[in-house]
Amino acid sequence: MQKIFITGGSGFIGKLIVARLIDDPQYETIYLLLRPSHRRSVAERRDELLRTIVPPELVPLAAGKIKAVSGDFVLPELGLSADDRSELVHSVDQILHLGAITDFGSPIETARKINVGGTEKVLALATACSKEGRLKRFDYVSTAYVAGMHKREATEQDLDRGQTFANPYEQSKFEAELLVREYGTRLPAAVYRPSIVIGDSCTGYVSSFSMLYWPLKILADGIPRYFIPGSGGARVDIVPSDFVADAIVALMQDDESLGKTFHLTAGRGNEVQMRTIIGDACTTLNLKKLPFLPIWLANYLLQTPLRHMVPRKYFGIMKLGMPYTSYFEGKSAPFNSEHSAAMLARFGISAPPWGAYKEQIFRYCRESSWGKARILPEYEYYRAAILKSRRLKEKCP
Repeated sequence: MQKIFITGGSGFIGKLIVARLIDDPQYETIYLLLRPSHRRSVAERRDELLRTIVPPELVPLAAGKIKAVSGDFVLPELGLSADDRSELVHSVDQILHLGAITDFGSPIETARKINVGGTEKVLALATACSKEGRLKRFDYVSTAYVAGMHKREATEQDLDRGQTFANPYEQSKFEAELLVREYGTRLPAAVYRPSIVIGDSCTGYVSSFSMLYWPLKILADGIPRYFIPGSGGARVDIVPSDFVADAIVALMQDDESLGKTFHLTAGRGNEVQMRTIIGDACTTLNLKKLPFLPIWLANYLLQTPLRHMVPRKYFGIMKLGMPYTSYFEGKSAPFNSEHSAAMLARFGISAPPWGAYKEQIFRYCRESSWGKARILPEYEYYRAAILKSRRLKEKCP
């Protein structure tokens, strides 16, 4: 029976993973690091989290398995009380560090404080656990975009290639991964690098309509529309959230993954052109097609008198999407995921092709009114993912 400590368990991928671990009998205790607030205690936050990821009849059972730990991974010693830190150090077998700031437009100082400084503090806890002889592994969720803006194919062994970065998020995650690699000489560690994560391949469910959804919302928003910023020929590497969660859960339970890095990506040759994604969206959602316009030209036009022809709301949408523009211009490196695909094939897990789940993605966009409404209680979307996860485990050798 395992005891695991998780940061970032209340995020989108974090909740998908926690839901799977609740259902996994080999995990006796799941410690979740949660920030308290003046309005809610960590126990109240835990209960709220459970109500979103498990059906009501299973909340009491899940509550007995999940222990909320008050803290913040950017604070010294994670902001843990002496008693909580002692309990973790003397009982935790595994640490999964998911916590991060994923705001691509945040200043580099903020991104470093959270993504680099926070990772260093979690690694310090892992080191203390290891000295007690209990820690079996440290699992870190990075991003495939530590490869930065580099045209050469990125392998899972690559890290520092002298690359430049599209935004502070990429750079801070690169610097954090350097730390993990350094500590990896002393800790049993594994690193996971997802690419662009979108909704569930079965239900389309997603908790936030950002990143790839940005150009789609330009199409769907009820304002006059003129162009899609980006390049129609740009190839983007996208994966559904359930694939990423299934892959992490499978690999973090396999001793053969220790000391390795995994690209949780569609992989080279399986990327999708932006014009294909936009065309599929227009067909499925019955939207008017718009021409693509290079980002530099779009920015230039919006600084000329022509800007008066564009509604103010359009400027707001453009500003929100600027941190993502490099991905829609095809500036990112392609990812070699052959090693990861081979490892995951043993568990019956693979990244589905875009054509296999695009209808589900767009249907959820339409039915949820882009996140403004939900047809089903949120836990029903997690139930579908958990059932799929169970079927995968039954097939595993």
